[in-house]
Amino acid sequence: MTVGVANGDRVPCAGVYTAVPVLIGDERFSIDFFVIALGGHEMVLGCHWLRTLGPVLWDFERQSMSFWRVDHRVQWLGLDAPTGIHVRTLDPGNLLQLLLAEFADIIATPQGLPPARASDHRIHLLPGTPPVAVCPYRYPQLLKDEIEKQCADMLRQGIIRPSTSPFSPPVLLVRKKDIT
Repeated sequence: MTVGVANGDRVPCAGVYTAVPVLIGDERFSIDFFVIALGGHEMVLGCHWLRTLGPVLWDFERQSMSFWRVDHRVQWLGLDAPTGIHVRTLDPGNLLQLLLAEFADIIATPQGLPPARASDHRIHLLPGTPPVAVCPYRYPQLLKDEIEKQCADMLRQGIIRPSTSPFSPPVLLVRKKDIT
C-alpha cells in the first residue's frame, strides 16, 4: 500500500493503526495512522483527520488554529507562536471577548472617509439632464430630527461628506426589536 504525501509523491506504507487514542494538549482523539517514514517527524495529522474537526479558523501569521469541539472552543498555537503558549483551550464565555479584541480594528467606529480607490463611483448623465421630480418622503418630526442628528454626527466625524448631487437617496430608519 502507498500513501500520498504533501508534495504529491506516493510513499510506501508499512501498515495502518486504527482508533489510536491520542492526547493533544487537553483534547483526546481517536485517530487512524498510516505507518510511513517521515524523516524526523513523529506524526503528521493530514487532511483526512483535519476534516473531522469541522470548520477550522487558521491564522498563519500568529501560527494558530481554532475550532469548536463538543461544547468548547479549542485554540492551538505553533511552537514558534508569538505568545509562547503552545496549546490552549478556550471556554465559550471568553470567546466573545477574544473575538472582540482580535477584530477591534474592524468593528471600531469609523474615522474619516474610506481610502481612495482606483475607480470612483459616478453616475454619468447627459449634459443638461434635469433631476427626476419625485415627492420627498414625509417623516414624523422625531424621525426627521434623528436623521439630521445622525447626518451631522457623521459629517463631524468625517465618515460622510456633503453631496453636490441634484439627486438625493431615500433614507429609511428601521426600528430595532425591543429586547426587554
